[in-house]
Amino acid sequence: MYITSLQNFVGVINPSGGQLIKSIPVGQLPSSLALDPSNGNIYVVNQGSNNISVISTQTQSVKYSISVGANPYGDA
Repeated sequence: MYITSLQNFVGVINPSGGQLIKSIPVGQLPSSLALDPSNGNIYVVNQGSNNISVISTQTQSVKYSISVGANPYGDA
């Protein structure tokens, strides 16, 4: 399970116990995320840094970021 944090990371959560397993640094003010099941990537909207972080679920790390317009909001 993945969650966004206003501390500029995406948390990997153990769904059975609720513990934080890993923190993945992303841009400023991550507000939402979306999973693409076709490639296993998670797309994270970073409102404060005006970009989208692309996270690989295999490596649990940011692959790259995509610049977007000012103050992006909503699902990636």
